[in-house]
Amino acid sequence: MLRAFAPQAWFGPRIEGTMKGTISHLRAPADSVARANETARAAWVVFPRWSADAGTAS
Repeated sequence: MLRAFAPQAWFGPRIEGTMKGTISHLRAPADSVARANETARAAWVVFPRWSADAGTAS
């Protein structure tokens, strides 16, 4: 799904059969790495709730 969303991104090898399904590491953009020591104030704190019959939202 993410490969389709960000085809220009660099992904590591696919690891299949994990508890979360197939996973892969994603390389952080160079700008993000360069700004790693910057701090930011949180704007939102989200507490999601799981529901078995919930639909998906877009």
